Amino acid sequence: MMIYPFLAPYVLAKTFVNSWFDHVFYDIDCLSETERQELPGMLEVPQLITVFPKETEQPIRVATTLEAFRKSPERPTAFVLAGAVASSLGGVSLARNVADALGRSVCFILPSALESTWSEQWTAAWTVPSRPFASDSDLLAEILGDPNLKVDFVLGHSRGCLRVAHALSRCPAPPDCEVVTVGGVVDLPLEAGPVRQILGAYDWLGAANSRLDLEHQVVPASGHHLNPQLPFALNLSEVLPATI
Repeated sequence: MMIYPFLAPYVLAKTFVNSWFDHVFYDIDCLSETERQELPGMLEVPQLITVFPKETEQPIRVATTLEAFRKSPERPTAFVLAGAVASSLGGVSLARNVADALGRSVCFILPSALESTWSEQWTAAWTVPSRPFASDSDLLAEILGDPNLKVDFVLGHSRGCLRVAHALSRCPAPPDCEVVTVGGVVDLPLEAGPVRQILGAYDWLGAANSRLDLEHQVVPASGHHLNPQLPFALNLSEVLPATI
C-alpha cells in the first residue's frame, strides 16, 4: 500500500525523528550497510519483518500482510515488539540482537506509519498512556490466536512491553511460550506462560513506567538503551541466554 501524497511530509518528518531515536537506543551496527539500505519504509499497515542470526547471512524478509507471512518458508516462532518511537531500523536491530542471542530467526512487527500522531509518539516514549497504540499489538494477538502459527517466544522492549501485555490480554500465549520484557516491568495476564521481566539498574525511564512491585531481574550497570556504542548499554546477547 502507498502512503497518500498529502501525508508524505508528516511521514518523512516522523521517519527522521524515529531514525534518530533508533541510532540512540538500538544497536544498529549489528546490521550491515546493505541491510540498512534494504529496510522497508513504514506503510499504512503493520509489516512482519523476519530477521536471521548474523552468522547465517540470510537476507531479511518482509511480509506486508499476515497471509503473506503464513506462506513464508521457515516461519519464525519468535516475535519482538520495539519501543513506540522505533522505525524499521531500530526494530530490525532489536530483532537481530534477539536472533543472535537465541540462534534462530525472529520476526519484528513494524507498526503502521499512521498508527498515531507525532505528538502521541513522543509522549508514548516517556509515559504510560491509558491505552496502548494497537496496530502491532493487535497483529501479535491475531498471530497468537492463529492455530496454524506457532509462537514460543515473545519479547517487548521499552513501550513494546506494554504492547505485548495488550496483545496477551486479547489472546493468551500458549502455555510453553516464553514472554520477556526488557526496559519495562508490566502487568501481564495470569495466563501468560514463563515470564521474565528485565530492567537495567540505571534504567530510570523504564523504572518510572514500571510496576516495580512485580518480580523482575535487575541487570547491573545497564540503562534503557541497547546501543553498545554508549555507556551502560543493556546487552541482550549476554542477558537473554542467562534469562531464558
